[in-house]
Amino acid sequence: MRMVGSIFKNISSTYGIKLWKIGIGGITIYGKVIIMDKSERRKKLEETLKDINKSLGKDFFGFANEAPESEVIPFGIEALDKFYGGGVPRRKFTVDFGAEDTGKSSRALHLVANAQKLGLIACYIDLERKFDKQRALQLGVNLDELVLNQVAKTAEEAMDAIRTLAQDKVVDLIIVDSIQAMSPKAEQESKKGVQRSLEENEMALLAMKLGKFFRIVSPDIFRANIAVYLIGQVRMNIGGFFAFADLSGGNALKHWMSFCSFSRKGQKADSPMIKQEVEIDTPDGKIKKKKDIAIGFDCVLKVEKSHIANSAKENQEIHLPFYYESGFREPSLAETNPHATDKEALQRAVITSTAVEGVEIKVEDLKDGKTSKVIDNKPKGKRGRPKKEKK
Repeated sequence: MRMVGSIFKNISSTYGIKLWKIGIGGITIYGKVIIMDKSERRKKLEETLKDINKSLGKDFFGFANEAPESEVIPFGIEALDKFYGGGVPRRKFTVDFGAEDTGKSSRALHLVANAQKLGLIACYIDLERKFDKQRALQLGVNLDELVLNQVAKTAEEAMDAIRTLAQDKVVDLIIVDSIQAMSPKAEQESKKGVQRSLEENEMALLAMKLGKFFRIVSPDIFRANIAVYLIGQVRMNIGGFFAFADLSGGNALKHWMSFCSFSRKGQKADSPMIKQEVEIDTPDGKIKKKKDIAIGFDCVLKVEKSHIANSAKENQEIHLPFYYESGFREPSLAETNPHATDKEALQRAVITSTAVEGVEIKVEDLKDGKTSKVIDNKPKGKRGRPKKEKK
């Protein structure tokens, strides 16, 4: 039966009661609605919220103006902090993924070092087992104050550890390096505890586990005011016409993260350089020549997703110089070791570079306190086609 309804004008309004009638298929229904003024309704709302909070918890409901202010943990590097909107947000999940060797772990260590300067406690869960103490010291990390885990065998162990840290409210920052290094228990062994062969394929185990992790742990992370910084590896997405680098881990990961950045290397010409005088062998003998020597690379950061008000917007990019010796901070003798002499600093640069024998390093090669790298002094062949000899 086709229903034709029409609400008529109020018949009367007496004692806060409005009368109405609805015509439905020839049948008329009368009713009444009790109308409260704005102050009475507000009072009733507050009483209802009070009852709910009494039964479900003190802060179960409240008003938006009572919500906690947004807090961040800054990197201590101006360009990075501006890019992230002041730093890494607390109570939320931040993802930093990108190509290999683009400074992802170094950014995490910068974040840890600055958090420690602010009196915060950081935890580093190293699932790739690549944590280097000397590198951490180089970037300013206090190893005595850093909580480190390198023995978590399964994804579940790492996730349960994060959950316990959040429930006990004992840390302020958690670094996970990396998402793709998480190996679910079902990937390693069967339900009966039998070790699985590497030939067996399991579909979307990590994606399902991450979805469950975010649903369960997110409230604990929020209450504990913890910033979770997840490092991600890239995987090639070959499902479309063109293959492209993407973040694996399922859609749940992309939904739960509040900020996501992608990093890659820029052009070699944009790398940080210094002038270095070297001797080059030529047919006429040795000549001295100044060359531009790369002491790092150009790191390009792109915003993939942002729910942060003051951060860079989606698809915006910034270029940051990355230095091999000091990460995203400009290298100087005072930063690496305040008691180091020029000779010691140079020797350290030699050890960490691709130095070749026969290249002499001089203190004069330092400019503005910056250390330099040694380059190969072997003569390079001329590029292009050889000229034809005239007959």
